[in-house]
Amino acid sequence: MAAVLAWVSPVVLLIIPLKSVPPTGAPAQNQIAAFHYTKPAGFDAAEAAQISVYAVKPIPPPLTNAPMLMTPDGKSFAYCPVDASRLGTIYVLDLGTLERTVSFHLPSTPTTLAWSPDHHKLLYTTNDGRIGVAYLDGRIADLPWPKGQDLPHGRPVWWDDQEVAFFPPDERDLVLSLDTLRLSPIEDSPKYKAANAKDIDHWKHLRGLELPRTGSSQMIITTTIRLVQPPGRKLPYGEWGYNIAFALGFRDPAKPIKKLLPGLTIDPGDQLLLAPDGSVLIHMTSRGTDVIYFTLRDNPTPQISVASPLFSPSATEEAHSLVSDHRLCAFAYAPLINPLNGKTIGPDRQHVRATFCVSEVLADTLELWETEQYEKLRPGDVLADLHTHKGGEAVMAKNVSDSNWWATITDHTTHSDGGIPPRSAVNTNGAEWVATLNQEPYCLRFVSIAPATATAMPFPQQSTPRQANPQSFASQSPSDSSIPASQIQDIVAFVIAHHNKVSAADIEHIVSDYDDYGSIKGKDFTRQSLRLNESEYHKIWDRVYESPFGAISVNPDGVLYKVNYTITFETQSSTKHLWVKGQSDITLKLKLSAGSYLITEEFAHIHDRTEGKLPASGN
Repeated sequence: MAAVLAWVSPVVLLIIPLKSVPPTGAPAQNQIAAFHYTKPAGFDAAEAAQISVYAVKPIPPPLTNAPMLMTPDGKSFAYCPVDASRLGTIYVLDLGTLERTVSFHLPSTPTTLAWSPDHHKLLYTTNDGRIGVAYLDGRIADLPWPKGQDLPHGRPVWWDDQEVAFFPPDERDLVLSLDTLRLSPIEDSPKYKAANAKDIDHWKHLRGLELPRTGSSQMIITTTIRLVQPPGRKLPYGEWGYNIAFALGFRDPAKPIKKLLPGLTIDPGDQLLLAPDGSVLIHMTSRGTDVIYFTLRDNPTPQISVASPLFSPSATEEAHSLVSDHRLCAFAYAPLINPLNGKTIGPDRQHVRATFCVSEVLADTLELWETEQYEKLRPGDVLADLHTHKGGEAVMAKNVSDSNWWATITDHTTHSDGGIPPRSAVNTNGAEWVATLNQEPYCLRFVSIAPATATAMPFPQQSTPRQANPQSFASQSPSDSSIPASQIQDIVAFVIAHHNKVSAADIEHIVSDYDDYGSIKGKDFTRQSLRLNESEYHKIWDRVYESPFGAISVNPDGVLYKVNYTITFETQSSTKHLWVKGQSDITLKLKLSAGSYLITEEFAHIHDRTEGKLPASGN
C-alpha cells in the first residue's frame, strides 16, 4: 500500500510507526530455553495498577484449526504443533518451565481434547471417529467404540473421573461412562443432578473462554494512545489527531483506572487462550505464538499535583463544572528537550505516558489521578493538553486552556487512592471502548473494537478536518445482504491489519496480502515487483503511518469483494528532510482463496496533501 501511494504521488506520509512486540516465529529447537514461572501470591486479589508483564516467551506455533487446551489451573498446555513431522501429534508443555512434558502420536488427526479433572490425562476424539485417553507418561488407550456409531459433536467436558459430558448442537446433551463406554442422557448423571445453574451454564457455553476477571481487576483489550498531533501552526484552531493502537491491559472494576500494556499490541484476527485466573496468556498471531506471563509490582495508582494554567473566570467556571463530573483530563508525556541547552521546552507528543483525570482545581495547582497508564511515569515528565472525552475521542478543552500550557510533574507524587472517585461516579460520556471477541472452539479471536455508545466500529475513530458526522460500521454495511456479517468483520480486520503492516514496514507480510498477479492503479504487478517497490519505498520513507478512519464499506463484485474506505497517511524521510501527510480514498478488490483474502486490484486517490521541511538533523 505504501508503494502504491508513492506511484500516485512523488511524496507521501509522516509519523513514527507503531512499536509492537517483534515477530517471534518458531524456535529452531523443539526444546525451549529453560526458565521458571510461578504465579505470584496475591495475584487473584491484585489491583489493576499492580499487574505487569513478567516474561514473553515464544513457543512452536499451534495449528490454529486444531484443538488446543490449557488446564484450568493454567499450568499445562496441550496442542497440535505446526512443525510436527506427522498429523496426529500432540505436544504438552509445562507452562511453568516451557519444557515439553510429553509428545503423543495419535493414529489419526485429533478433533477435540479434554483434560481429566486431575490434569494427568487427555481425552481425545479424531476425524475418523476414534476416541481415547492419552496419559502424561506417554501411554495411549484407544477406546473400543461400536462400529458404525458416530461420536456426539462438540467439545467434550471431562467433569468427573468416570464421566465425560457432551453438549452437541444437534441432539440432546449426553454423558459417556468411562466404566461401561455407554452414552446416556445427561439427566441420568449424578454429577449433573448435583450441579447448580452456574456450573451448567459454564459447561454448556464454555464460559472459560472469556477475558478473566478477579476480585480487583478485569483483563481488557482497549485503545492506547501512542502520540498526539496538534493542529498545524497556520491552523491553530484546527482538529487534533491521535495515533491509536489496540493493546492488552487491566481495568479496576470499582475505580476509573486502567493499566495498559502497550508492548502487547493486539491486532484484529489475533487469537487468545487464557488461564482462567489471567496469570498466563497464549497470544497467537500471523508472526508467531507467544506465552505471556504476568506478575505483580508495587505500583499503586499515582496522584499528582502540577502548576495549573492561568484560568480566566469563565474558564475556571467551566473547569469546575467538568471536574465535578470527573471529565477533565490531561496527557502525561515524556519531556521535549532542547539539545542546545538541555532544558525541557514542552511535551513530546510522540511519546504519551498516561492519561490523568483532574480531581480538584485549586488557586495555583491541579490535583489529578492516573486513569490510564501506558508507560510508567519517569522523573521530568510533563503534563499538557487538557481535554474531555466524547464518543471515544479526546476533545481538547479549548475554553479552559490553550495548547501552549504544560507543567512539569514534580516529585510530590502521592500513592494514596483516597482522592479517586468510584467508577460509578465518573461520567465517561462514551469514552469507554468495547472489544468484540469471537468465541472459537478452543480460543478467543479478536475482531474489532468500538466506543461503548456505538453499535459497531471496526477501528478507533480519529480526529481529522475532513471527517464529518462519522457513522458506525453497522450503518455502512452493504445493501446486498448476501454477505454475512461475520465475513464483513473478517474483511474489515484484513484491511486494518494490512495498514498496520505498512506502518510497521513489514515487507513480507505486506506482499503476502496481494495475489500473485494483479493491478494497482491500472499498472500490472507481481509479488516480486511489489516486494522491490515496498523495499525501496521504506528505504526512502523511514517513518510511515497509515490508518483507516470512518466507515469501511464492503460490497460484492462478481466473485470478488469491493472494499471502499479512506485512510490518513503520514511519512517522514530523514534523508530528504521532508514530511508529507494527507488522506487517500482507497478501493480494493479482494478474492477469497483457501480461507484468506488477497488483493487483486487497488486504486488510490490522494487529497488534502501537505508537506514541509524537517530540520537538517531530521528531528
